[in-house]
Amino acid sequence: NRLIGVNGDVLSRCAAGRRAGLHAPGYPLPLAPGSRRRGRLRRSGGRSRRPAIASAGRMQAPSPRITVEALQNVQGTSDDAAVSKLSACQRGYYEDDFIHIFVGKEAKRSPIINRGYYARVAAMDMVIDRFMQGTDGRGQIVALGAGSDTTFFRLSKAGTLPDKYVELDLRGVVLKKLSVLLTHVEVREHAAV
Repeated sequence: NRLIGVNGDVLSRCAAGRRAGLHAPGYPLPLAPGSRRRGRLRRSGGRSRRPAIASAGRMQAPSPRITVEALQNVQGTSDDAAVSKLSACQRGYYEDDFIHIFVGKEAKRSPIINRGYYARVAAMDMVIDRFMQGTDGRGQIVALGAGSDTTFFRLSKAGTLPDKYVELDLRGVVLKKLSVLLTHVEVREHAAV
C-alpha cells in the first residue's frame, strides 16, 4: 500500500508518513495508482476488502489536519538536522563555528549522512555566494523553515551578509533559537537582537 502526498508524490505507508501527518487516524489510507490488486486491498490477518471509492470513481484523500503532534514532529526535524550537521563538522566534512552551540546532544552519523549534509551545505553556500556576487552584496535572503541553520552567523562572521536576512519558522523553533542568541555571547556578537 502506498500513500499519495499533498504534492502528488507516491509515499510508502510507514510510521514516518503517519508522523508527518500524511495519515490521519480514523481515515482510510488512499491508494496510489497501480497499487490495487484485482480490485482488493490486502490487509493484515488475511482479510481483504474493497477500497473506498468516491462517486466519480477516484480515491479521495482525507482532509489534512494539522495536529500538535504533527507540528512537534516537524520541529524535531530541525534538531535532527542540526545533530547531523554537527556530526559532519566533527568529522571534518566542513567547518561551522556555530553549530555546536545549537545542538544539545552529540551523535555520530554514518558517512553517507555526513556526506549528504556536506553536499547540502556546500550547495547552499555556492548558491548564496553566486547570489551575493550577482547582487553586489545588496540582496535579500529569506530562509523558510530555517530551523537551527547557522548560515546567517557564518555569513556574518565572514562579513558577507546581504542587506536583509530573514528566517521564518514555527514558533517553538524560533523561541529556541532566540534563547540561544540571548545566552551565548559568541552567537550574539554576530546578530543584532
